[in-house]
Amino acid sequence: MVSGGDARHIALTGSATIDGAPRVGVAWESVPDLPLVVDGGELGGSLAVLAPAADGGMLAQLAATYDRVATALAESLNAQHRAGVTASGQPGGDFFTLPATGSAALGMQVAVSTAADLALAAPGAGAKDATNADLISQIGQRATSPTHCGPIR
Repeated sequence: MVSGGDARHIALTGSATIDGAPRVGVAWESVPDLPLVVDGGELGGSLAVLAPAADGGMLAQLAATYDRVATALAESLNAQHRAGVTASGQPGGDFFTLPATGSAALGMQVAVSTAADLALAAPGAGAKDATNADLISQIGQRATSPTHCGPIR
């Protein structure tokens, strides 16, 4: 950072993760305890983008939106998949799993491991029925679709 004829080095401080604390900021490299407030300019804009979601940080808000979409998708698809049966007549289980902690979008995984685990038929409709597969394919068109998770906050 240059001011007049003086040049000082600054260092990045704070969390290395998007959901971490403390907030990302900058400090004087030679005097890290001396606060350095950057409200504007290119550096200020970059720091604002990296802020926590509660403070208006765009990246953290986007990550939270991805998590809401992943959770809604998993819940919708799992509910419909459980309503169907496999070709052998077994009730469907969850199609997706979500992590107990952390980002849903980063941790979502497919739970079914073989085609035999897919619950594509309606109960009692026979092994070649695809009624539940059709209903699964229409999840994105429903009013409760994962694409209707609300605006970025």
